[in-house]
Amino acid sequence: MDWLQIDWKGPYSLRVAPKTKVAEHFGVYAIYKREPRIKKLLYIGRTYEQDFERRLAQHRRDWLDDRYESKDLCIHFGILIPPPETRISFERVADVEELLISCYVPPHNTASKSGYSGRDLLLLNTGTRGSIDVLIGAGVGVDLKGLLLKIGRLK
Repeated sequence: MDWLQIDWKGPYSLRVAPKTKVAEHFGVYAIYKREPRIKKLLYIGRTYEQDFERRLAQHRRDWLDDRYESKDLCIHFGILIPPPETRISFERVADVEELLISCYVPPHNTASKSGYSGRDLLLLNTGTRGSIDVLIGAGVGVDLKGLLLKIGRLK
């Protein structure tokens, strides 16, 4: 079983987000619409060969342009932290995105809504994670207690 920690940062307005230090990284991100008393998850995405700033610029051209100035939209960036002696790969980032989309089924995502087909995977979400659960897992080898003991989150 594979696992990753996602350290979520934000929320940032879409105008401010590209100017933050975290926008220079890659990983996963979640775009929300602020509604009275809640934030509605609209989209989950990933970056690997480009940083968050470049990917957000593409979304602005593709579907966010007329909403980009809106104070109703915000974004959380998720920095992927792998286990010791493990590296982040394109496939691993793609599995993380697919698992998040299949769990939350955001309305603006078009792929991965029918289920997760990646590796056995457990995600530990920390930081300002919005509506994302602390633990998300898929596969037969998911041992939550064992993982938490291993990474020092449970004594």
